[in-house]
Amino acid sequence: CLLMPDGLRAQGIKAIRINEVLVYNDSGYRDDYGVSSGWFEIYNTGVKTLSLGGCYVTNDPANPKKYRIPKSAQNATLIPSAYAVFFAYNEPTRSPFHVNFNLFDTGFIGGGRAFLAIYDQSGKELIDSVSYVVSEQVANRSFGKFEGEKDAQWQMLECATPMALNHISNDTSRSEIYQQ
Repeated sequence: CLLMPDGLRAQGIKAIRINEVLVYNDSGYRDDYGVSSGWFEIYNTGVKTLSLGGCYVTNDPANPKKYRIPKSAQNATLIPSAYAVFFAYNEPTRSPFHVNFNLFDTGFIGGGRAFLAIYDQSGKELIDSVSYVVSEQVANRSFGKFEGEKDAQWQMLECATPMALNHISNDTSRSEIYQQ
């Protein structure tokens, strides 16, 4: 019997995590078209290179196959500890990283809450999800998980950090983040 250390990261597609979400973006990170829109970040927590191609992302729990990430999408392969940012303003023809939904849509789970999830290539197995209260979202302020924490909780970030380690506060130095 082989015992794995407690801190060993997940393997395979289950190592993919939704890492950061910015619902209202009016002056921050822009896409290739110069548009500041809502976006979400997916992170490879594993030790193997993984492809997002063929996986699904959705904002509707009843429709896990809402947006399929094309298998042929360039940059959809994530090396360990790599990120992919998806823009969510319902313009899927712009690129494989532009999904066909918005992050402020509360019509699927109600109560002012929105939903975001990633499913495997079958569209049947949930890999990761998050729900959030849309009215609590602040323009240009994201929420995310701190990669260095085991069982990290979602929390508001001091500043958006697309394609980089999430920062919980300005008081945390980069060396402290890496040590954690």
